[in-house]
Amino acid sequence: MFTPRNKKARILFFKTFSFLLIFILTGCYSYKWANYNGTLLSEAPNAIKTYFDGSPNGIMTINAISPSEDYAFDAWEKDRVYAKDSLAMHFNTVELKLHNTMPEGTVIVDFTFMDGKGNKVIVSDFDLLRIVPKFNSNGQHLYPELLLEEFNRYGVSLRKEFNEFSIITPETTSIEDKNALNRVYRTGITNGCLSGGKWEFNLNTEDFSDFDSRLHNNINFNQSKILAHSWFLLDKSFYKHLIALKNPNIDLKDVDLTGFNYDTLSEQSQNIVIDFDALRNPIKKVWKTEMLEIGYKSERQLNYWIWKNIIKLNTAYSLIIT
Repeated sequence: MFTPRNKKARILFFKTFSFLLIFILTGCYSYKWANYNGTLLSEAPNAIKTYFDGSPNGIMTINAISPSEDYAFDAWEKDRVYAKDSLAMHFNTVELKLHNTMPEGTVIVDFTFMDGKGNKVIVSDFDLLRIVPKFNSNGQHLYPELLLEEFNRYGVSLRKEFNEFSIITPETTSIEDKNALNRVYRTGITNGCLSGGKWEFNLNTEDFSDFDSRLHNNINFNQSKILAHSWFLLDKSFYKHLIALKNPNIDLKDVDLTGFNYDTLSEQSQNIVIDFDALRNPIKKVWKTEMLEIGYKSERQLNYWIWKNIIKLNTAYSLIIT
């Protein structure tokens, strides 16, 4: 290995080399979603096990829906095979198989997503509680917190490079579909917004086939494209049990966190008065202040010209600073 002759240069070299080595070893580390090695295992919760015991072969099957080719609300650019066929890439059958044992405080299942032509995406060792809301409030305060949780829309992105999912294709799958599934590098399971227990599944491909031509365009799309997208509804009673398991210290008896209508929940949340003194530590010093107005209650028309120019000024200032 090359080492400088000058003593100070050698010290600087070894410090830099050590820093880079530490950065590589720590920076390349990535959390593994399904890493339960060395964890004490226990039996599946009885309340959850009951639902699977009542299903054929212990497998819970849920029907999903998927959009057509002209669906306009996906955040990604569409893969060229997206919804081209009425059956392929429409993963409208969802299967959940419960593990017999799992770490305490988890509900571990194996997901299987199957399209109309028998192509399967398998996500093993998935903890359902990972994408179930965790609440910090109690009583009526749960409703505005639920509104925040459901509106946020959060999930898990599973990675091909860590073997966090697998894809099985039957012999009858076309070459075009096989190539598309070979391009898949991310699978997502998401707790969708606006409805309790409405979850989503998506497949994303990585496509560099037209990368060179895109470099010369005014708009360079990311090379990540969506191949498949579907929604499925968990049984409300089942979802209630998941919420209860995720929030064992919160009283949920008189609170309906699954059967809400989004507009009704919004109106109900607006009318709940939050007692900040009950949520925070005592304030050491109180400043004499006067509330002039609450923005959304003022009903004043916004001056869009002023806001537009403020945004322009802030953007220019940020560019100068950076």
